Amino acid sequence: MRIAWFTTYGGRSAIADFSHDVVEALGAEHEVELWVPEARGPLRAPVAPIVRFTRNPLALRRLHRADAVVYNVGNDVASHRAVMAVARARPGVVVLHDAVMRHYYGGLVADRSWPAERYLRAVALHHGPQAAQRVARARLPGGDLWSAIDTWEEAPLFAEALAGATGVVVHGAALEERVRAAWAGPVARLALPASPRPPLDPPIAPPPPDPIVLVALGGVTANRRIEDVLAVLAARPELARRVRYVVAGAPGDDRYVRALRERIARERLEDVVRLAGYVPDAELDALLSSAHVFVNLRHPSTEGASASLLTQALTGRPVVVTDGGSFRDVPDDVVAKVPVGDRDALAAVLERLVTDPRERDRLGTAGARWAAAHTPGAYAGGIAAFLDTAAAAAPVLALCDRVGRALAADDDATAERSLAVAAEAIATLAGDHGRAWTTSR
Repeated sequence: MRIAWFTTYGGRSAIADFSHDVVEALGAEHEVELWVPEARGPLRAPVAPIVRFTRNPLALRRLHRADAVVYNVGNDVASHRAVMAVARARPGVVVLHDAVMRHYYGGLVADRSWPAERYLRAVALHHGPQAAQRVARARLPGGDLWSAIDTWEEAPLFAEALAGATGVVVHGAALEERVRAAWAGPVARLALPASPRPPLDPPIAPPPPDPIVLVALGGVTANRRIEDVLAVLAARPELARRVRYVVAGAPGDDRYVRALRERIARERLEDVVRLAGYVPDAELDALLSSAHVFVNLRHPSTEGASASLLTQALTGRPVVVTDGGSFRDVPDDVVAKVPVGDRDALAAVLERLVTDPRERDRLGTAGARWAAAHTPGAYAGGIAAFLDTAAAAAPVLALCDRVGRALAADDDATAERSLAVAAEAIATLAGDHGRAWTTSR
């Protein structure tokens, strides 16, 4: 099978890591090309021929040679704008990496590609007029339409990214359920693969009173719930004396970072908590090796599945997560789950892992075994099979789109002509592929 794989492929990106690993595995059985837009900085090492389609727009003419086209879509507008533009023009399978896409469309508002009214119309279309009204009211003072996290899960806008798709791949059960409810085409749920990496040295188990190192990774935004950990450390000085809490990641929200710094000073936690900012790749392994426990809280969770969790679990360290979003798919015995907003439960979990090295070892070993089972090879086999399913469904979906456009036409004569053509097309769709997909649904 000839596969055109559209993806971001530069910088520190979980989707770029994912594409590198999966395309390398797909290449053992299929002919794959990496279709990559412009990127800041160097690209990943090539594991297939690379087509820079934004540098040479005429390259898109080559897509007719592909048996399947795959678009990797995430919620960062800078990384995915060019991929999304091609996906609208040339239907293919969408790999939906994020459960919340409001940030992508909010980015279009921020750079004035979309007016705010169009953004709110999209929310109303997919989630109802009342949701659009709540999103508009929830806008933070001086902030953006998509900034208020309380409405992320209510109006995630992922369905806007699926227009024209021939199939959708997701990585979590909750997102699969929502996509099936919002979109009529074939959907596959595949387990996100762990990116292979060399094993790290075991963490040094310090004798008391030396500190246990808690590490949080990722962009510093309000849904990372860093303030919950600060509240626990402030309320339990005995626990605070036994730990160092390192938060590594670029600031995603300057207001939130300022509030964290103010709280750290107010609670006198300067010797306990370090906001490390962005950590270069050359220093990342050292940071991972220093950790005894990873704290990976998310609420609301914007991801379809967590690549950071897989990376952390592979180190053999225990990981503390929020019991919500994509983390609900993770078995209870391989991570430590904390109910959303329950700081007493968070304190109990941290105290147990800080004081009991055998529990750290047990949970870390179970997590590493679980993560190692999520291989790029298994993912490649699953998506290759799904591409055949999506190809069979494509004529039916194209017809549905055509009928929908005809029914939405303002001109009665145009609508009548379009429906007549659609009726003729329906009469020809009695082939085996159409029947097989319809039956399987």
